[in-house]
Amino acid sequence: MKKHIALIAAVSVMFLTASCSSNKGPAGPAGGSEATAIFMYGEYPSNAYTAAATAPIVSNTYANDNYITSTTGWIGYDTVNARTLISFDVSSIVPAGVTINSAKLMIYVYSATTTAPMTVGAYSVLKNWTGTGATWMDYNASPSTWTTPGGDYNATPVGTVVVPSTGTNVYYTISLPTSLVQNWLVNPSQNYGLILKSTVETAGVGVLDINTNAAGEGTRPELIVNYSL
Repeated sequence: MKKHIALIAAVSVMFLTASCSSNKGPAGPAGGSEATAIFMYGEYPSNAYTAAATAPIVSNTYANDNYITSTTGWIGYDTVNARTLISFDVSSIVPAGVTINSAKLMIYVYSATTTAPMTVGAYSVLKNWTGTGATWMDYNASPSTWTTPGGDYNATPVGTVVVPSTGTNVYYTISLPTSLVQNWLVNPSQNYGLILKSTVETAGVGVLDINTNAAGEGTRPELIVNYSL
């Protein structure tokens, strides 16, 4: 946990310097130019931030099951295919009219059944799913079905990261296009988040276990956004 906090400090120097009463929350513009905002359910930019969602979805006999309360999200394919939906509302925190300089999604992998490195892709979702309603078949409470079971998303990932088979109990970073997060800011009603999945989905590739919003503090999915006025 201390190592993770040190990493956040290194990435977000302006955020930590600008904060005078708390180590949580986004930085104000330093010198009127640049700042960094951190988003994590129930933790950043404050304990009150709940405008983030996670929803693991699983195929086959689990296709109609909702896992909103699960502390674990799954990515990969053992005997069933597994993916995890994730979203962050940035519009209420990042000021309107700013320019997004960089954005990073961080996921904590705590366990794996993989025997080879897995490339995890983040894909833009095309439907307005909900954490309480999303399943392999539905993006919201039935009958709001995905066009394609397993989620509707752009075919090309917006970012990827390679997770080695021995790389557990580690945060992994997926760099996101600035244009994607800029659109989330300008058009919040079109922010349908991301779906995380293995770029190779064949039975037996194994599954990564990641922490969801329901997991303990300090290991939930995290979004780090640097912006300037």
